[in-house]
Amino acid sequence: MSLPIVVGHRANTLRTINRYLKAGVKVLEVDVRRRSGDGLVLIHGPTSIKPASIFETILIEMDYVLFSGDPFLRPIPLEIALLMISGKADVWLDVKDKGIERDIVRLLDRINFKGHVYISSCYHAIIRNIKRLRPDIIGAITLRELPVDIVSVAKLANADMISVELSYVDRDLVNYAHKHGLKVAVWTVNDVKLAKKFAEMGVDMIVSDKPATIIKAFKEEQVNYRKTADFPMFFAALSLNELMIASLM
Repeated sequence: MSLPIVVGHRANTLRTINRYLKAGVKVLEVDVRRRSGDGLVLIHGPTSIKPASIFETILIEMDYVLFSGDPFLRPIPLEIALLMISGKADVWLDVKDKGIERDIVRLLDRINFKGHVYISSCYHAIIRNIKRLRPDIIGAITLRELPVDIVSVAKLANADMISVELSYVDRDLVNYAHKHGLKVAVWTVNDVKLAKKFAEMGVDMIVSDKPATIIKAFKEEQVNYRKTADFPMFFAALSLNELMIASLM
């Protein structure tokens, strides 16, 4: 079984970037917005869900503060993050604002980022626009639900991948996407058993807040698989006399 690439989710602070790099995470995902006076920065921002009550508003704000991964003070410029990651890992830019595609591409070109660049967005036209500017960038449309035909939607955006919320990912979806040349990323997976389940389905990338834990579990799985695979080969290499002696012991 080929294992999926594990992506470190919301690397929006210097601390998180360093932690992911030290853990050997191969792809770091950051959230990109434009802030007046600051340019392109790393910030996820609160959910776009409209609260139905004051209580729900408080819950949404608490969730944002505790789990967004955003810095409490001034957000980090995208340029600094790219320079930190360049040559050490690939980068996944989750673009939150429309109209910043050219600025992103100019920045990538200017610093000559070394590594693969993935770009995703809920605004699927962003993927199409960026692919026109830089066809080598790997584009992924973000899906929080499943359209009637994911392939048609992906092709309209000229996307290479679909990035799907974990509730909607199953083997049929993965097989259908692969059949039409699309890779599949699933988010956000923090449970090891669930990560292994998605790996068995054949997903290509797993986005996680706990990438080091998932990577460690996958490595242990590979070791166990190799031991199991080598076990019958050991007996196949024994001579008939050695097998007879072993059976009498």
